[in-house]
Amino acid sequence: MSNFVVAVGGSGAKLMQSLVHMGAAGLLPAQRRKLFALLVDPDENNGNVQDCQALVKTYNQCHELLKTGSDDLFSAAINLEGPWTPIRDPRVDTLSEIFQYDKLVQAKAPDAELLDLFFEKQEINMSIKQGFRGRPSVGATVFAHSVRFDEPPWSDLKERIKAQSAEGSVRVILAGSVFGGSGASGVPTLVRLLASAFGGQVTNMHLGLVLFLPFFQFRPVPGEEIQADPAAFPMATAEALKYYHERGFLDFCNSIYCVGEEVPSQLVVSAVGAAEQRNEPHFIELVAGMGTMRFFNDQLPSKSGALAVAGRKSENTVAWDDLPYDEHKGRDLTRKLQQMAVFSVAYRYIFYPQIEAALTAGKSQTAFWVDHVERPKVDRALAGRALRELYDYVGKFLEWFLRVSTPHREGFVPGAINPNVFAVRESGSWRLKQIPEFNDRDFPDLLLNRLARTRLDCRSIYEKSARAVNDKNAAGPGLLVRAIYDACAA
Repeated sequence: MSNFVVAVGGSGAKLMQSLVHMGAAGLLPAQRRKLFALLVDPDENNGNVQDCQALVKTYNQCHELLKTGSDDLFSAAINLEGPWTPIRDPRVDTLSEIFQYDKLVQAKAPDAELLDLFFEKQEINMSIKQGFRGRPSVGATVFAHSVRFDEPPWSDLKERIKAQSAEGSVRVILAGSVFGGSGASGVPTLVRLLASAFGGQVTNMHLGLVLFLPFFQFRPVPGEEIQADPAAFPMATAEALKYYHERGFLDFCNSIYCVGEEVPSQLVVSAVGAAEQRNEPHFIELVAGMGTMRFFNDQLPSKSGALAVAGRKSENTVAWDDLPYDEHKGRDLTRKLQQMAVFSVAYRYIFYPQIEAALTAGKSQTAFWVDHVERPKVDRALAGRALRELYDYVGKFLEWFLRVSTPHREGFVPGAINPNVFAVRESGSWRLKQIPEFNDRDFPDLLLNRLARTRLDCRSIYEKSARAVNDKNAAGPGLLVRAIYDACAA
């Protein structure tokens, strides 16, 4: 069975990246391990969208090549489509062109007067190829004009949801910001259009929203006449939340998750859109991802209008216990994330140097290689491809966890993971360590603020990795990967 995500704008794409990593760690519910996502953005070249697409591609390579037999590791089947853009014709990218404003004026049509009433001249003639630039009214108008549930990809999404509803209840999440342009306009418009499209045809569909409140700020982009203004975010947020309340979104949405941060982080690079817009991961996306998993795992409010509030113990950090989830399942999910972090560090820095040496030499005397590759007679070409794809993926995972643990804001202290184990700080920023820079003695200090179950130890993990994997579903290079993953249980 499937879970569905409609990720709108840059914030939606960033949430999707968190969901991919959580899917890799096994956080999706056992009965619904499929995740179908549609990216929505008027800016097809948005850097955050491109990063999301690249991550899913790497993940799916691991999912297809590594038959680990694990119910957690790479168990999720992730299908990503898009980005869908509301710009139907790339040569028509302004309100004036989309609605043929000049013709309306010549005909003295009431619609021309409406456009003049609701939009400034600059907005009517503003290109939307790089997003709506903090103008949600422009975005809502364009979305409402362009979305058609009798045309792909919306017709495909509708049919997928209907097909899944025949097997059981369906979970659909829409995600985006409330203070920018694409998410602020797209999420409320799309959820209403989606609810209207089904018109009671699917009675077991549960709708949820993930709404990003302000959590970052940026400097003005030189030379751009129209752009979002961080100083206007608080007022835009207040008006957006008022709109969601007064328009009764909780009447047809089962859950609404609002996540924000009082002390905004500073974006390293400011851009209005295109490939330059690559906002770094932030712990808010981790928190939002956990909220999404709460929704997917059937932790829905027992009554309409129920309010749940989550916060963290200390303002200057985020620890494992701060991640929002119901108590009886939360610890299991955080342990899975912890194991994924341990596995990623161990694989990249402890095991992969010897794996690469074995692949280059065509043989190895190390116990884990002999027991899980040579004796089972695993095809070395297949093993090489799969194990190198895994190396690429764990690098992306560690880069993500490093960024969510070290946001660019004053006074923040990592509370879940110790970045010094696998990263170094240079010129005010962090980067992953090169393999020669890794120190085995630092490894036991990787996980912070956890209820210790086992002590992390390089030698212990190394020895455990040679143990037999008693799972007939583990095969090929996945046999070796499963052995390492099991040895890294946190």
